[in-house]
Amino acid sequence: MPITAYSKFYKRELDAHQLESLFQGESQTEHSSFQDFVLFDVECPSCNVSGGYAVKEGYSKITGKRVSQAHFAFKNTSGGDAHLAFCEFNSTNEKQNSIANEGKVDYRESKSLITQHVGLIVSIGIENNIFTQSDMRNMRGWIINIRKQGQENLDMSPHIINLAQSLARRSKRNFDKYVFDISAAKEDMFNIDKEVYESLCHRFPNFDLSKHFRDNGFYSDIKKRDVAKKAANILKAAKGEYYFDRNILNEKFTLARKLTGKIVKHDDYLSRKLSPSAFLKSNPLMALSSLLLFTSDWDSEKAWMKVENIYKISSVKDSNLGNFIGLNPFANYSAWVIIKKLSFLNNAYYDSVDFDILFQEEKSRLMKLYGLQ
Repeated sequence: MPITAYSKFYKRELDAHQLESLFQGESQTEHSSFQDFVLFDVECPSCNVSGGYAVKEGYSKITGKRVSQAHFAFKNTSGGDAHLAFCEFNSTNEKQNSIANEGKVDYRESKSLITQHVGLIVSIGIENNIFTQSDMRNMRGWIINIRKQGQENLDMSPHIINLAQSLARRSKRNFDKYVFDISAAKEDMFNIDKEVYESLCHRFPNFDLSKHFRDNGFYSDIKKRDVAKKAANILKAAKGEYYFDRNILNEKFTLARKLTGKIVKHDDYLSRKLSPSAFLKSNPLMALSSLLLFTSDWDSEKAWMKVENIYKISSVKDSNLGNFIGLNPFANYSAWVIIKKLSFLNNAYYDSVDFDILFQEEKSRLMKLYGLQ
């Protein structure tokens, strides 16, 4: 249930109360009731479908307390869910790849000071017509079109991610081959699953990303625990579902990454709050950079001119202009690229291996050796 919807009439994203308040003070619309206007006007903020209606807050008859938020619902002509299959608001069994919707940014609701700071930048940009909420809407449409094209089935064992990380981070004891050491089980940091992966990884040397794809720089990201964990979680959540190949965004990701880094260096507040390695994890910043580049035809110089114009303006009259739910099209990009690379290697070398069975067999064997069962 989307809390906000895009108004074609007002050309921005609004919640139900904001839209109704504007409608009541509007003399130009031909619609006699608010619900008729909503049906005609609003679109889903994620997949752009129409056919919406406003749903008021729900209150408990016993306590009188609010139990549900005002929101929008979208139905098709037969009364069913109108959202497209990949939309995060789809509530049917046909829903696909909800993890592809990561990277959403709500500047209005966020309690993060960094997000609020970026929201102020967004408000300045909109108020001074450097970009508009319609531009944000068009960028969403661009991502939607990418999602629709060339979808691939994501069906790979998460164990492969952990094997690749073990090859990149394996301990000195197990660097050349797995070495059973009963004394290791007495160590505080001993982890049987880690032992299993360090044992198995030597049987799958082609998952060593340092031997492949060194030209694009992503091979080292498998060493980062948060990236590897995210990649494994993506596979667990999306096994057998569809996704779009993030590699087609590689050139644009590079542009957005560089622009984001430049913005952080230019902004005193952001440069104090974010380390060079942290800004890529900031969905608000990457969403802002992506919008600036998108509205500049992905020309870095034009995008930077817009940044400079924004920073020349010290205040904004309406800070609510930045309440639009932005989108970082490159959310968890490194994790997706690693998945793609390992999927290629798996199909090329180990397509017939059942990693779930293999893991359980090796875990059982090592647990017996270490006296854990």
